[in-house]
Amino acid sequence: MTTVELNEVISYLVLDTACRRNNLGEAFALRHRYRLKDSKVDAVLDALTHDNYVEFNRLKQKVDGHRAKLLEYAEEAMRKHLLKCFSRTYLSVDLPFLETCADSSWARLTAEDGVGWELDGAKVVIRKVKAR
Repeated sequence: MTTVELNEVISYLVLDTACRRNNLGEAFALRHRYRLKDSKVDAVLDALTHDNYVEFNRLKQKVDGHRAKLLEYAEEAMRKHLLKCFSRTYLSVDLPFLETCADSSWARLTAEDGVGWELDGAKVVIRKVKAR
């Protein structure tokens, strides 16, 4: 194998370990052991480590097809974490903002991701303030 081919295989191994097997520690260890120097793999690992779904989604669109396929394994868990953060942080948000951040339509968020929030026109009501 050439050096380029070896680096490509190692990058697939690191992404598979991080995304499909959900083992960031081992992914970082593999990257270090094989001295992988790949800015896109580093950025993906950083996004996964910091649960940054927006950056993760941007990176998924920038990598090649094989890497993007590996990233799909982590996508659902990352989106669910994003939705949990929305539910803890916001009372309401604009629908287009939520759909952009989650990279998903309202119909898909309610049907597939189990979002139980209310849609009020173009606003999504996440939590209602309780009256005293």
